[in-house]
Parts: sequence; structure tokens; C-alpha cells
Amino acid sequence: LGEAINCGLWGAESNLLSALKKASIRMRPEESAMTLWALAITGRSVLRVPDADLDDSSKAIRIEFITTCREVTTTAMRQVQVNPTAQQLSVVARSIALLSEASELAAFNSNMASQLSRACSRILSPGSEGIFSSQDIATVAWSLAKLEVRDEDIWTKIAKQAHFTFSTEGCQKRRDKVTTRDLSEVLWAFATVRQYHGPMMTSALQLARQRVDAGDAVPRDLAHLAWSCARLKKHEAQLLDSISRCSRQKLSQFNAQECRRLMWGLGRSYSSISNQASANRTRAYKRLRKEAQSRKVFQCAFPSLNRTFRLAGVSFLDQSRIPYNEGGDLTGMSVWDASYSLAHRLCTHSWLQSIRKALPSSCSCQSWETWEGKTMVELGAGLGLVSIVAAHLGMDVIATDGDGETVQLLGYNTRMNTGGITSVSGGRRHLPSVRVAQLKWGQGPKRLRNATGLSKRPEILVAADVIYGRDQTNVESIVRTMRLLCDEHTLVILAHGQGAAPGVWKSEGPFFAHASQWFRCWQLPPSKTDKKACVIHILRLKRSHNQHSGVKPAA
Repeated sequence: LGEAINCGLWGAESNLLSALKKASIRMRPEESAMTLWALAITGRSVLRVPDADLDDSSKAIRIEFITTCREVTTTAMRQVQVNPTAQQLSVVARSIALLSEASELAAFNSNMASQLSRACSRILSPGSEGIFSSQDIATVAWSLAKLEVRDEDIWTKIAKQAHFTFSTEGCQKRRDKVTTRDLSEVLWAFATVRQYHGPMMTSALQLARQRVDAGDAVPRDLAHLAWSCARLKKHEAQLLDSISRCSRQKLSQFNAQECRRLMWGLGRSYSSISNQASANRTRAYKRLRKEAQSRKVFQCAFPSLNRTFRLAGVSFLDQSRIPYNEGGDLTGMSVWDASYSLAHRLCTHSWLQSIRKALPSSCSCQSWETWEGKTMVELGAGLGLVSIVAAHLGMDVIATDGDGETVQLLGYNTRMNTGGITSVSGGRRHLPSVRVAQLKWGQGPKRLRNATGLSKRPEILVAADVIYGRDQTNVESIVRTMRLLCDEHTLVILAHGQGAAPGVWKSEGPFFAHASQWFRCWQLPPSKTDKKACVIHILRLKRSHNQHSGVKPAA
């Protein structure tokens, strides 16, 4: 019938349609189901031809075709109400769903959908697990979704059947026969009617990832899976990655609709994963912020100084640094790896020698034998560990940070670890002290001078873990502050851990590209004694770029 109509032989089909209509009442259940299936497939050709392209006799045949579809559908639906097989039910369901796409049969098949729902409800009763193959389950689910059946009771029963087949609870032999198409159609159906059944979706997604990784997926399956994950809000990162990899290999096989569904699904899911990670991170940061503000104290031991410093704040955070616009100012309320590593290196006498060895002989630090007596400014001091250690080494320290709450913690920590404490450095006793100041990067010379109270430029400028994220404006602000504080005699020491911005460990990226206009840079070799991975850069202002900041040059 379908081949004849595709060839334009409409007139030859009138007798066959009349015979089918008369015979429908005598058909056995399997015969009526297969006849309905044949009519549904044929209907794609018959019902899509515009009326303007048909003559009167062809229009009459189409009307007879629609009448035959209704007769056979009525017979098939009456038969599936009485003890149908799973295969018979699935064939009838899919046929009705396909025929409902035609406007002439939409209203009729909408009425049939309610009868189909009742038949499905009966055959999917408790204890029926295992009688449906994965293909039957997928077909029934797809058909009910196309017919817009939203009865929650029916979808719950389908979910239990599917979960039994897809999970290890069912027969392993039956599970092995589940195809990616079956999985994608079931998930598509549940996503279309927005029915959420956790256990079934979990087992289906796990099995789908195995099938996709094995290469058992065509573009239609991949598009359905990606779309369903996004629609059901089941953003399984491993499955999405598998879909992405497989799709790249088969991209030339995708049609426009499949490509659109794939891109929408992947885009929505990856965006949701990113947003969820950001939300989780923000919640964690709020919790840690409260901990920092409560001034809970932790300890950092420095055997070389015979000291254990007590700091209020958060001990160590995950080194996966965050963008500047996330997490607020909590970054200053914790000790980062680079701060810890830099503080320990300052305590090592041989490290000063390694700095002198790495720099040209013209550098003023070549005459230094100790850190004692030097003026040091720290940018982004945070909890102040580096500044506190420097003060105990005999330096005159100014610790700065841009956030007001962090500056309060910084002041609290410096007072707790320097006030009334006598330290020994270079064989001489001294009272370590740290001046604390709030300093926002990028400010002009006058504000910088008022904030730091410097009468001359410092001999040492340090910063730990301040170059992270991708904010070019922030990079420019840091470099401007460094330029205003330094002259060619100032030794700039930058330390960065694993959370540094891309390129920092190779002396590359936006920061070094911008800073190289004014500074010369050397990267020190790694220290064998470092407990935490850290890279150290030494910067010196080029002689021709001294900036007028109202601060006198360093001696």
C-alpha cells in the first residue's frame, strides 16, 4: 500500500482499503496490531500530501484511508483491553502516536489515548516486572509522551518496569540487550512530560554512559540524551563528557534538528553544572567566612625561628582559586600555600644568597647579608603570616590589604604575634612590629602615600598569591601600585602556588605581559625544602621607569 501510494498509484488502493475496513472486525489481536502499524507507516505518505496536489478521486481515497485507520484503531484498541501481550500493546501505542501527527486523526486518537492509558495501567500492574523488553518499554513510553498522557500513576509504573530492566536488579541477560536507542527514548519520554523518577533515571543514565562509551550511539540517540539530561535537570558530568566525545566523532552525521537539540542540551547542562559549583562554593565560603570572623585560632610552626605563630582565620583553603567576582573577600581571610612557602624561605639564610646569585651584580641587594633593618611592604597580606615572619627577622614591616574586615583580622594577628614579644635576629634582640594599613590597588600617589605613611620607597616589596583569575583590570591595578611603590633599588618578590593564573608558573600570561613594560623579571629555581609547590619571581623596576609617587627613593 505504501509503495503504491509513493509511486502515485492512488487509484489502485481503493479496493484494498475497503477490504481492510471490512476485515478489521475479524482480525486476531496480532493481525490488527500489525495492520495498524502498516497504516501508520503509510500515513506518513498519504496524509502529508497537500490537498492542492490531489485530484478528486485521490481526495476520496484519502478520506477512505482515514476511515480505515479509525476502524482498525478501534478494533485494535478493543483487543488490547483484554489480556494483551507487551509487544502487541507497544505496537498499537506507537501506531496511534504516529497517526496522531495527522490533523485529521488528532482528535480521534486523543480519545484513543485515554483507552490506551487504561490498558497500559492494567498490564503494568505490580508483579509484572520483567514481561516487557527494553524495546517495548521504550515504545510505550515514547508513544504516551507523544500523545501527551501525563497520568502520574502510569508513569510511575513505567518507571518501575524500566528501572527493573536497566538496573542490576533485573536479569543481566535482559539488561545486556538494552540499546542506546531504548534508553534515549525512555529518557526523552520522561523529559517531555516532565516526570521525575530518581532511581530509574539514575540506572538509565549509568547504562547510557556505558553504551555511549562503547560507541553504541547514533546522532539521534546522542541528541535525545543531551536534551533529556538538560530537561530533567540530571546533569551527569561524566555522561555529558561521553556524549561530547562521541558527538565530535560523528558530527558530520547529525541533521539540523539533532544538532540543535544536542547543542541546547549540552549548553544547558554544562551551564547548570557551572552554576551549581559556583553556588556550592559560595555556600562553603560563607560558612568559612563566619569561621574566620569568629577569630578561631590555628597554629603555624617555624622551627628555624623557634616560634609557633597563632593566627585567627581559616587555615588553608583548596588551591583551586576562584574568579575575583566569586567568594567575596574570603581570599584574604585564609593562608594560601604561597604565603606559607614564602615565609619559610625568608627564614632560610641561604635563600637570600640564592637571590643574590640569580640577580645581576649591579643590584643593590648584592651587599645584603641579612634581612634585618630593611623596610618591607606586603601587598595583599591577608592574615599576615609573611609580614609577621619578616618582623621577627628584624624588618620594618608595613602589611597592607584592600578589604576592611581582612585588615581588622590582619591587625589582630600582628598584635597577637608581635606585641611584647622579644625576637632574636642576627644575634641581636629586637621587638618585632608590624604597621597595618588598608591599601586598594590602583590608587594614585597621594592616597598611596597617605595609606602607607612611607617617607621613602621600601627596599623590599612582597606579595603572595595575588595573581589569579583572568581580570585584566585587576592586573593593571596591581602593576600600577607596584610601579608607584618601587624604584630601581626595590627588590620585588612574588610567590604563587598552584592556584595562580594561567601562565604564571612559566612567567607568561597577562600579568607578565603587562609588567614587562616596566619591570625586569627573574624566576628562581624551586626549593628542595618546600613542603608546598610554589614559584618565586624577582622583579626590579627598569631604571628609565622610576615613578613619581611623592615617596623618596630607597637608600
